[in-house]
Amino acid sequence: MTQARRRIVLALLSLLGLAALFLWLQYFHGRRALRAYKAGLVAQGEKLTIEASTPPPAIEAQRSADDLLQAAWQLRDGAIVPTHPPGAMKFVSPGKASVGWQVTVQVRG
Repeated sequence: MTQARRRIVLALLSLLGLAALFLWLQYFHGRRALRAYKAGLVAQGEKLTIEASTPPPAIEAQRSADDLLQAAWQLRDGAIVPTHPPGAMKFVSPGKASVGWQVTVQVRG
């Protein structure tokens, strides 16, 4: 390797090293700036998490949800919930379809 090539390679490596150093410094500068911005928002009373910004659920709403879930678990197959629900609409021919709820279903027992 000649002296000129060594200098070119050294200069390129130095430029790459400086670019990497610049990017590394920018990364940490951005993190520090974000941390300071968040601290300022918290100092002003802003809520930065989802848990802190959502209001607590109302007791009546929680009771209603519990009642609804309990009622849903009491549904039985066959009595209220059909055991063989109708199929979806099916393609018959171009421009024609068979509607699922209009088709009679033969239940094999």
